[in-house]
Amino acid sequence: MTKRTPSAPALTFHKTTFHPITRDGHPWLTASEIAAALGYSSDDAISRIYRRRAGEFTAAMSETVKLTASGNLQKEVRIFSLRGAHLLGMFARTERAAEFRRWVLDILERETAAPKLPAPPAIDLRAMIAEYGSSPTVTLPPAVKSALNRKAWALAHDAFELCQEYLERRVAYHSEVGWPRRLAEKRALEIVDETTLDMALAPRHYDRLSGILVTVDLMADSVKQFRAELDREISKLREKGVIR
Repeated sequence: MTKRTPSAPALTFHKTTFHPITRDGHPWLTASEIAAALGYSSDDAISRIYRRRAGEFTAAMSETVKLTASGNLQKEVRIFSLRGAHLLGMFARTERAAEFRRWVLDILERETAAPKLPAPPAIDLRAMIAEYGSSPTVTLPPAVKSALNRKAWALAHDAFELCQEYLERRVAYHSEVGWPRRLAEKRALEIVDETTLDMALAPRHYDRLSGILVTVDLMADSVKQFRAELDREISKLREKGVIR
């Protein structure tokens, strides 16, 4: 027996409001609601399409379930996954069919889009700089100030390229959808807007830390191997009675 999941968000196409059934974390739609969305007067039209084209629907696209109706009555209904609903739209010959197919594809893209990952822990760059060394207490000579400014601009250029590469990769990861791939422009602009400097520089910081951890792990493995060899040699000496 299957019940409609209260937490499943409603979907609306024109004047038809779908009440999805969640199965394995994905929304499934009933034949009657798909029929209404496509402009059919009853779900008999959907049943006819399915019977004629049943061989083209896989088990992951359509199945029958028992739904609990009012008065605890159980009714067997046919439901369709989003891919199954899209295939119905391909076979339908109503005025809304093409628009319905596009609508279903939009939902599919949101379903299959990569999840939004949490940003790396923030790094307070100014705090790190403040901890690095002393604050200047004397006026810098012109030659030193000039060299400092030139170096700062050079570093700023390097930081620009690093931030640019980070933004391009982050936008691609979070905003490319569908197949063939296309960019969800609204999502891409949101990603660009929410990115901060410490987020852009954090990956390089954590890459260095990761490198240190790898080195430490290798050293720990070497120590374990040396200890194992040492234990074997000690065991041999004990067997020979050299040591106790």
